Amino acid sequence: MFRVRSYEVVGTTLVEVLVSLTFLAAVILAILTGVSQSNRRAGMAGRRNAVLTALQSRLAEIRSTADSASLVQGSSEFSIELPSSSDLVSAKQAVSLVAGYSDLYSVSLVATWYEDAKSQSLSLKSLVRAPNV
Repeated sequence: MFRVRSYEVVGTTLVEVLVSLTFLAAVILAILTGVSQSNRRAGMAGRRNAVLTALQSRLAEIRSTADSASLVQGSSEFSIELPSSSDLVSAKQAVSLVAGYSDLYSVSLVATWYEDAKSQSLSLKSLVRAPNV
């Protein structure tokens, strides 16, 4: 008389949807963390590159001075202003005569600054020959 029909449930359940959304949220969080870290590191690399460029410019100035006159031995401090930041980078310059030479100087440039509460430093060393004036 009466027929029992069997119904097959088709579709997704609420538990499956919640598990999928949780997985998707975890993946999106990982991607956003990676993008954030990448942007932070790119900014740090840009500032380091700006400091290196400033030190190379200072070394070029010293070399051009050495082409026309003898260099003055000693050390001095100067600051580098980063274009993308209001922070100043402190730098030291040391010029010393190489032992045994009357026209060969050792030039050392060291810059230090703080980034992400960590001290960063960059040094550049070179030998510069000045004419006997």
